[in-house]
Amino acid sequence: MERHPISVSHETIYQFVYSADGRKNELWKYLPERRTRRRPRHARRRHGRRFPPNLAFYTARTWLLDVNSLGIGNVS
Repeated sequence: MERHPISVSHETIYQFVYSADGRKNELWKYLPERRTRRRPRHARRRHGRRFPPNLAFYTARTWLLDVNSLGIGNVS
């Protein structure tokens, strides 16, 4: 198998697909994610709550105080 003397990086392809000409030809349809607009490379995604409300700090503290009242360790 021969290698072609010209190579194009994936970034160049994506830049063309999301350019005005590429959008006009709807080339984004042939991409794996099929997005009409490009997402920034290291964009933060929105996350919901990290911990459910029943594991919040204020409820955990009351639970620790209940354990302390049982005589298991010294938690203050």
